[in-house]
Amino acid sequence: MKNIAKQVVLFDFDGTLGYMLPTHKEIYQQAIKEFGIDLKENSLKKMPIKNAWLKWMTHEGISHLSESESSGKYKKLRKDIHAERIKKMGVTDFIDDITERIYVLESNLKFYFLYDDVIETLEDLKTKNIKMGIVSNHLWNLDKIINNLKIADFFEIILSSAQVGYRKPHHNIYKDAIKKMQTTTNEALFIGDDLENDYYGPKQIGIDAILIDRKAEKKIKKSINSLKEIHTVVFNNQK
Repeated sequence: MKNIAKQVVLFDFDGTLGYMLPTHKEIYQQAIKEFGIDLKENSLKKMPIKNAWLKWMTHEGISHLSESESSGKYKKLRKDIHAERIKKMGVTDFIDDITERIYVLESNLKFYFLYDDVIETLEDLKTKNIKMGIVSNHLWNLDKIINNLKIADFFEIILSSAQVGYRKPHHNIYKDAIKKMQTTTNEALFIGDDLENDYYGPKQIGIDAILIDRKAEKKIKKSINSLKEIHTVVFNNQK
């Protein structure tokens, strides 16, 4: 892969820096089961992921500015998303209680973990004076999650779609990050695991991007399998 001199690196979170355990699917299972409902495996497969966001889809991408005016408004949006999903799975009772429980579980700071290559990578980039930020389709409390993982000091910005009001790959979330980092698209590099949100999306507004392919799915020819490979493609201009 060709070396790219950059001053700013923007990271996705889920699948890139960290992950949630239990998984979202397991959280849905747990919350539903807590209310005495036992779903079959084929019902869980019916859980719509992206389709649940169609209500907020525009020609530019998903936008929920009014719902991002406060944590309370966003919580309602989030519970509406959960309700849409569990209804498609066949759940008809305790909808409000179950969605509340899902919201509590997915917001639990103890459920989030870092990949083994993260700390070393962030420390390496910091020594090269690379400015770093996080731009993620995530929950309202992403900043608290990052702080709990003890990596907040590495980042100048932590942008969650929940608070920004746009979900990747909407161009405005990348533009907001560039503005807050006080940089330009030419100086920035985006790193993430989602082909649409973290690779093609940033590239559409002029930000170079690298896809991290932790599962070796080979979605594109040029990708990295570990964040430790970043040092081969990112160099600060200063020696």
